[in-house]
Amino acid sequence: MAGKRVTGRDGQDEGGAKAGLPAMDISLAFPQATPASIFPPSASDYYQSDDLLTSEERSIRMKVRGIMEKEIAPIMSAYWEKAEFPFNAIPKLASLGVAGGTIKGYGCPGLSITASAVTMSEIARVDASCSTFILLFVDPRLRSRSTCHPLLNLLLLAVGL
Repeated sequence: MAGKRVTGRDGQDEGGAKAGLPAMDISLAFPQATPASIFPPSASDYYQSDDLLTSEERSIRMKVRGIMEKEIAPIMSAYWEKAEFPFNAIPKLASLGVAGGTIKGYGCPGLSITASAVTMSEIARVDASCSTFILLFVDPRLRSRSTCHPLLNLLLLAVGL
């Protein structure tokens, strides 16, 4: 038949396009989209919560935001594509100094409840798996074997926690 494109078993033609259509360039379809390595800044405070924070809480939030946006955000898209956790980012997460949240002593920062919540929200804003890691695997209050899921217990034992 004249004019009909030859396709293979997977529905692709000789040029590699699906169903005879050219490959779509995402930047043309969604010009407002940015690459995952360029993290958009947090430029809004809809609920004016900044006014409620102390200067210490604001400074720790800015420290966490800076490290997360500059050091963690650029590498996370590659790990999301591979469905892997960035274990090499753990030292960077440790440099935040927020593990343990409100606990005083034992190397924990003894943050206020508000500061702890603000830091976790900043971490989660960039990558939820990093905040989950800090909350579940580092916060000693959540490591009680009686409160954890059995699969989590196995994982904690496997990584030596």
